[in-house]
Amino acid sequence: MSNGHDIDDFIKNPSLLIELCREVIDEIVENSSDAEIEGKEAQLREISRSIERLEKAKVAIPDALRAEKTRLAAAIGDQSDTYQVLSQLADGLRGIVKELKWRLDRSAAQGRSRGSPSPRGGRTNYDVTLLDLLQSGHLSIEDKLELQWLKDGPIYEGKAQQDGSLMAKTSSGWKQYSSLSKAASEIAESSLNGWKHWRPY
Repeated sequence: MSNGHDIDDFIKNPSLLIELCREVIDEIVENSSDAEIEGKEAQLREISRSIERLEKAKVAIPDALRAEKTRLAAAIGDQSDTYQVLSQLADGLRGIVKELKWRLDRSAAQGRSRGSPSPRGGRTNYDVTLLDLLQSGHLSIEDKLELQWLKDGPIYEGKAQQDGSLMAKTSSGWKQYSSLSKAASEIAESSLNGWKHWRPY
């Protein structure tokens, strides 16, 4: 890991990971200053105008002038790559935050349900539904879910529906289920806790 830390350091002190993310973002931004880009764009505009004037006057354009135009255009292109890098980082962090919220909701549901078996007997009652996650903003109908109950086993896709049900892609096509556990159990052909085996991706 970076900065002399290994993964155990980040597990023991997650604030180190947040600090590392901020340092990476600062480094990306520092390598791309707006003033520098504006200066290069102004230079490129003036060189382009000079080349146009020389072409209109039918005067030979110095190779050094063409080379400088190419160099500036490439440098500006590199600066715009910064936006793409930051966008990619933001998308990745959004995905991580979404997964963290999902896991926190699952943990909270498990904490509330400890020692409270459902009336049908034996099974744990989580007191949280997909509809609850949708209404709280921790999940959206755009989010994709995946089901996997064996480490190297098959992965099945699912999507929450507006009404709180789940559409899951089974071996026989898409099918609607009223809960994560019903979908997981039917697909696996075995009793499964859907909250443990479905996850966002």
